[in-house]
Amino acid sequence: ERFRVRENILVYNEKTFADIIDISEKGLCYRYLHDLRETNHPVSHIDLFNSSNHVHLRNIPCHPVHTQDRQISSLLPTTVLRTCGIAFIRLDETMLRQLKQFIESSRLE
Repeated sequence: ERFRVRENILVYNEKTFADIIDISEKGLCYRYLHDLRETNHPVSHIDLFNSSNHVHLRNIPCHPVHTQDRQISSLLPTTVLRTCGIAFIRLDETMLRQLKQFIESSRLE
């Protein structure tokens, strides 16, 4: 089951901070502003932040599942709103337990 999250729940994708759209024990979807002139680097690990509860999960292994770009303004032709889906991989029991706690504390009721 995928859960929508509260405000100020962020992911860091080795390059930038982004808003999480939804999350599950299998993966998450997030979005951020992206400059098309920048080089794309495949994401292999992410960090999760719940600033309200001061929770930070580090180095969660993952791989990209999908990416979609949407033009946001003709005045900014090289800037897009990028939506990315990632799948978590190789989570040990400790990471999975921490992830479940993160989801529980971050999801909308």
